[in-house]
Amino acid sequence: MRVCNAALGLASGAARLALPFRFGLPVHGWAHLRMRQERPGRAVSFMTERELEAEVRTVDEVCAEHGVERVHFMKLDVEGFESAVLEGAEEVLERDRPALMLENEDRHLDKYGTTSAEVAAALRARGCAMYAWRGRGWARGAAVTGARRNYLFATAETWLR
Repeated sequence: MRVCNAALGLASGAARLALPFRFGLPVHGWAHLRMRQERPGRAVSFMTERELEAEVRTVDEVCAEHGVERVHFMKLDVEGFESAVLEGAEEVLERDRPALMLENEDRHLDKYGTTSAEVAAALRARGCAMYAWRGRGWARGAAVTGARRNYLFATAETWLR
């Protein structure tokens, strides 16, 4: 395992990271980058927010720097910034065609001006099928629904490896 002290995005650089606090404690699971943010996130009355400077790297750069030759699986839960992270993973996505587990929710994506349907359509255009967990396994899905948060996107060859 490799740890990289940076946020992932579409290009290297620096960005402001919004870190919500609830009852005086940081809520890391709701932290998000301000880069490309078009609208405020969900307002929660008992939360405050602090901004930090964060280094941003791309998946492609991190993999090249650490000598990662093949990526089989990526899990993204970045509070709506999934499209930007995928843009910064273009080489990895094209070369390795990894399975992708995404939190794909409109409530988070909206602050970056996109929708879950747009994210799903972009991945389908890359040859990925979309799956949702139902009962005891993954079932192919035709559309993103409000009943699910996480979706698996994979190509036929991903399942055959």
